[in-house]
Amino acid sequence: RGKLIVFTGVSGSGKTSLALDTIYAEGQRRYVESLSTYARQFFANMQRPHVDHVDGLSPAIAVDQRSSSGNQRSTVGTITDILDYLRVLYARVGEVYCYSCGRPVRVFTPQQIVDPIMALEEGARVHVLAPVARAAGQALVDVVRDARRQGFVRMRIAGDIHDISSGLPKAPEDATQLEIVVDRIVIKESVRSRVADSVDTALELGDGLIIVNVNESEDLHLSTRFSCPECAIAFPELTPSMFSFNSPAGMCTECDGLGTQRGLDPNRLVADPAKSILNGALEIYGDVQTRHVRHVLEGLAKRYGFDLRTPWRDLPEHAREVILYGTEEPLSFRYQTRGGRTFEYSKRFEGLVPASQRRYRDTGSSGQRAFYDRFFAPLPCSTCEGGRLRVESRAVRVGGLSLPELTAMTAERALEFCESLHLPETDARLVAELLEEVCARLRFMMEVGVGYLTLDRAAPSLAGGEAQRIRLATQLGSGLAGILYILDEPSIGLHPIDHGRLLDVL
Repeated sequence: RGKLIVFTGVSGSGKTSLALDTIYAEGQRRYVESLSTYARQFFANMQRPHVDHVDGLSPAIAVDQRSSSGNQRSTVGTITDILDYLRVLYARVGEVYCYSCGRPVRVFTPQQIVDPIMALEEGARVHVLAPVARAAGQALVDVVRDARRQGFVRMRIAGDIHDISSGLPKAPEDATQLEIVVDRIVIKESVRSRVADSVDTALELGDGLIIVNVNESEDLHLSTRFSCPECAIAFPELTPSMFSFNSPAGMCTECDGLGTQRGLDPNRLVADPAKSILNGALEIYGDVQTRHVRHVLEGLAKRYGFDLRTPWRDLPEHAREVILYGTEEPLSFRYQTRGGRTFEYSKRFEGLVPASQRRYRDTGSSGQRAFYDRFFAPLPCSTCEGGRLRVESRAVRVGGLSLPELTAMTAERALEFCESLHLPETDARLVAELLEEVCARLRFMMEVGVGYLTLDRAAPSLAGGEAQRIRLATQLGSGLAGILYILDEPSIGLHPIDHGRLLDVL
């Protein structure tokens, strides 16, 4: 116990059979047998290994070289449990920003709205405004009439204040920015109760939104609900599941939390970048020497100033963009066939990528589908850009970073970020243990030699040695004592400079 024991020998001498098939198997079997009959029914029947007697065996955990998971939803962050802690961190102290305008989204109490108004210098002129939502098809006169019925005599329409006491003001009928003027106040100490009443009234009329105009210049947009006061975009309450790409509450609705979508990869359309288009760089076009497509490409080259004999990799960026994704404006030219017939081409050039996608989608031929299938590959999701989370979740930041931005860092950089993270005193006390757990697991990743891996790295892409050391870091982070760890060649694929660090950890 408390020793590092190494089994060595030539290949086939029985090292793995002794370590895994005998010691680990017997330790696992004895642990399962210590459970109740009810619990044992959920485990497969474990055969006793071919051994006469094993004495003093501790609970055993095997960390072998098999791939950690074939599930695309499994990442380095989920395997090490770091992502679970980060999800709670973002739910507890995350700062919400509007994904449309970028403004911070804060929830205010009525008292928190009154206090900054009363903190203005004495004599400041304040308009307390309540935003009015105009229903589709509702006439401006109906909105004004509703405001008058409620006893209000002024409205701000399209930025200008109008008197509505005598009827419809001279304002643009199509105006969408409408606010009721609840009160006009000159700030002094004796008006606190009046300000509080006006704020309550404005919040009720504005459904939790209020605008405070100071000295007819600056607008303060405030809200008592979790929404952007400028864009009126509502945000859900922050919960850990909102930051999980495996939960419907947090996953991107376009890619279902995978971060990728199957699409046509432009790089696969180029058979050989060293060849020119005329010599077959674009396999999907085939032989372009004597076909109609050559005339189209020649017209395209003449219009955009490139040579079809230039190798693909040497073509200007704009030329490759036009060939792959097409043109916005029509392309017009004439050409003559060898038989003497003249044709006129006058239409928008579709582009290789859109044309291939259309043909793949519309074809009923299995042969054609098989041909185009070769050009498809998993591509980053166009909505979440590989972040896996829905737009509201990506709009939450801690230390200026969203969760996808943090998990895109290597373990080494993520550790630096977490150790240097500065939070308000209350928030820092709230998440102190969370941050310590995250930092501890990141340090273990560094110590076992996988600090170069990003936290969003998919588990199926890990090498056997990387997966083994990540699981070892996870086990070390659990803090268990008296455990018999069995590792199968833990230094495989590890740079010799890291061997000493791995031995220190073990």
